[in-house]
Amino acid sequence: MKTTHHTTRATRATRITATALCLFALFALAPVPTLHASDSTTITITTQPASVTVTEGATATFTIAAASTAAPAPNGSSTLTYQWRAGQPSKNGTFLWSDIPGATTPTLTLTNVTKSKEGFKYDCHLKDRNGTKSSAIATLTVNFPPIIARNTSPSSATITAGQNASFDIRVIANPAATYQWQSSTDGNTWSNLANAAPYATDTPPAQGAAAAALYITAAPATLNGVKYRCVVTNPLGAATSNPATLTVTSTRSLRSVRPPLPKK
Repeated sequence: MKTTHHTTRATRATRITATALCLFALFALAPVPTLHASDSTTITITTQPASVTVTEGATATFTIAAASTAAPAPNGSSTLTYQWRAGQPSKNGTFLWSDIPGATTPTLTLTNVTKSKEGFKYDCHLKDRNGTKSSAIATLTVNFPPIIARNTSPSSATITAGQNASFDIRVIANPAATYQWQSSTDGNTWSNLANAAPYATDTPPAQGAAAAALYITAAPATLNGVKYRCVVTNPLGAATSNPATLTVTSTRSLRSVRPPLPKK
C-alpha cells in the first residue's frame, strides 16, 4: 500500500510539472505585440506643416494640428507633446537635425529670419503615452537682394592688344540675380554692354555682358583705359560692383638702336 501511495504522488507531480511546462511554452512562444516608438497608432496629424517663403527680416510660421486618443496621464494632463526640430543643410547634401529649444507648441514662430536660414528644413516630433510620430518636413525659403561677395569685385587687368581679358564677380541672391556689365571711359557716365564682339559669350561658354563674368576677346587698342563694372539685380534690389580698368598696351616693339662707334 505504501508503495502504491508513493507511486500515485509521483504520478501527480509529474502531471503537474508537465502541465506547467506546456503553459510556459505557450506563453513563451506566443507573439508579443510591439509598438514602435516612431509609429504611435493613437496620434493623428490632421494638418501637416507647410513650406514657407519669406523675405529676409520677416517672420516665418509653421503650424501643425494633431490629436491623440491615448488615455490621459495619471495626473490628468494631456498626453500629447510637441517638439519642433530644425534640419541644417550640410555640404554633402544631407541635413543635420536638432531640437529647437522651447519650441514645444503646435506653432513654431521664427522672427527676424536671416538669409543664413535659407533652405533649412523643419518638422514636429509628436509624443503620447504609446509612442511618437513625426510630421512631414517643411522647407524655409528666404528671399534677399543681391550681395556681391567680399573681395570678389572685378580686378583691373593689363593685356597686349589682340589678347583676351576677363572680369568676374561672385554674387549671392534669392531669387537668382541677373547681370549687366557696363563700361565707361571717364568713370562717371556708364553704358550697358551688349553680347556682341568683342564681348562674346561663346568663349568660354556662359560668359559675357549678361553673365557673372565678362569675357573680352581680341581686345583692340581702343579699349585702353576703359573701365568696367557689373550691376546685379533681382526683384528685391540691386548691387553694383567696384569698377575695374582695362589697360591695353601696343603690340609694337621698340627697335634696338646700336650706339655710335667711338671716333678714332
